[in-house]
Amino acid sequence: MALAVCSFATPAAAHNLQGETATDNTGIAATDGLTAGRPVIHTRGDGVKPPAELGNPSEWGVVRIEVNDSTARPLGNTCKEVTHGTWCYGWDSAGSNGKKCYSNYIADTGHLTTVRVRNIDYSSGWVPKNKVSYTNVTIGLAYTCYAYYDNA
Repeated sequence: MALAVCSFATPAAAHNLQGETATDNTGIAATDGLTAGRPVIHTRGDGVKPPAELGNPSEWGVVRIEVNDSTARPLGNTCKEVTHGTWCYGWDSAGSNGKKCYSNYIADTGHLTTVRVRNIDYSSGWVPKNKVSYTNVTIGLAYTCYAYYDNA
C-alpha cells in the first residue's frame, strides 16, 4: 500500500496534538549524531534510549529535518519501508508561517508518530494496526524538527 503525502495535509482526529503550531522558545531538541535527512532505525535493546514520549518501543525510527533557508526545496514524499509498515516524513512550505514538519505511518501493529521541535513533542497518540497515524507541526524555517515512528 502506498501512502500519499498529499493526503497528510489534514491530520486525522485521533488525538488533539496531531497538528499544532509551536509557539514557545524552549531551545532546540538535543538529538546528537543525526545527519539531516537520513533516518535511523532502532530496536529495543540496541543500547539507544528512545525519547520518553515513545515509551519502550520494540522498534522506532528518527530523522532530523533541518531547513534554514526559505529558498530550500521541501523534503516531501519521503517514505521508508520498515519492519511493520511504511513510514513517511518530511516538510512542506507553510507560507509565511515557515514549514510544516510531519511524520505519518501505517503499520500491521499498534503504533504512533511524533514530531519533536524545540524539545516539545507533538504526538498522534496510539493508532490501531492498519490505520495511518498522522502528526505535523508548523514552525519557523530556522528550527530543526525530528520525526519519529514507534511500534508497540
